[in-house]
Amino acid sequence: MIVFSGVSKRYGSSVALHPVELEFAAEKVTALIGPSGCGKSTILRLLVGLVEPDEGEIWVDGQRMSAESKLGLRRNMGYVIQDGGLFPHLTSRQNVMLLPEHLNRQSEVDLKGLAALTQFPEAALDRFPLELSGGQRQRVALMRALALEPSTLLLDEPLGALDPLIRADLQRDLKEIFARVKHTVVLVTHDMGEAAYLADKIVLMRDGRVVQQGTLREFQEQPAEPFVTEFLNAQRTVVAI
Repeated sequence: MIVFSGVSKRYGSSVALHPVELEFAAEKVTALIGPSGCGKSTILRLLVGLVEPDEGEIWVDGQRMSAESKLGLRRNMGYVIQDGGLFPHLTSRQNVMLLPEHLNRQSEVDLKGLAALTQFPEAALDRFPLELSGGQRQRVALMRALALEPSTLLLDEPLGALDPLIRADLQRDLKEIFARVKHTVVLVTHDMGEAAYLADKIVLMRDGRVVQQGTLREFQEQPAEPFVTEFLNAQRTVVAI
């Protein structure tokens, strides 16, 4: 369970996140969605400890995030960004094993199992990122995030840069992975269809505030305000759900 209690974030005179109350249920998938600049990626950065809140508290599995605790909490989180963030001078294998080796925990990593879980060919583990397709690079990034069996998995637009067919394949694989590993997952996306397909709960944001939380059906049948309907109408992929 992750809890944001009155958490806000400001950069100078710009408010990235107004005071927010949020809960991310344990072993469930929560999707953060909304227009660019709405605050969803700020929530991920706060959660992983890359920035600190101006107000409020963040609790992760009963432990309050602080300057003293954030490193330990961060090491129990897997984090995947849009382009994968792989180091180009390292092979796929080396990218996955970088943190485990740094922490002297390489013996805990089942690389063969991770490759099977993410549908990544073992023969490609010794290839460099530039030798991989976009979808394969994201699979390596996912393996790296899962390597130390974290309790929390954070994904910031992990499929946004992929073409539709590859993206659809990875969506299916992610859904299966989420069902198998039972992590607490926080997914940032611009795509309501993707959010509805992958998440147990959707959080729609605008201008640093939470507009509505729930399922796609609740958004469609009980919109909290006109913006919810406007956002859904702009998401043409929703009709395929």
